[in-house]
Amino acid sequence: PPTPEAPDLTIWVGQWLKITSRYNGYLAQSSKLSAKRASVVGYIKFRSWNPDQNVLQADLYQYDNQMSQWVSETLPIQFLAGSKLDFLGLSQVTGNFTSGFTARIQGKEKGGVLERATFKTMGGFYVEVISESESGSASEASEHDAGGLSMNGTLIPESNVPEAILH
Repeated sequence: PPTPEAPDLTIWVGQWLKITSRYNGYLAQSSKLSAKRASVVGYIKFRSWNPDQNVLQADLYQYDNQMSQWVSETLPIQFLAGSKLDFLGLSQVTGNFTSGFTARIQGKEKGGVLERATFKTMGGFYVEVISESESGSASEASEHDAGGLSMNGTLIPESNVPEAILH
């Protein structure tokens, strides 16, 4: 959607948030559905601000237990409305794991430095393709995971980010 002129969001660049993501949905295996709930702690780092597109570019880091390592995905956040310290953002990422949400991002600054911040989604969704049939036919066995997504987080210093993410 068209967005109003965004304020300069460069105060967010280089900042880290510790995020808790909660997934509440269903796992679809062949012809049966089973409830699925999960909670995952991760981190968001704001990388850059693109004033031409009104996008705050970020990376989301979460620990993958199956691979025993941290994985990241690009997380573009489109400015929708607000001020540089209290705004609404929209994000949608599409791939094997598709997610979308609208979030309120609030901060407090002192002397031009961001000292506190919160991140809270106001609704979101996720769809994950866990496995597909060999032929790609929907009638054959495949697994999908889909449901609601909520994310909440707070600003943290980089020294509190796990060392494995930083290198």
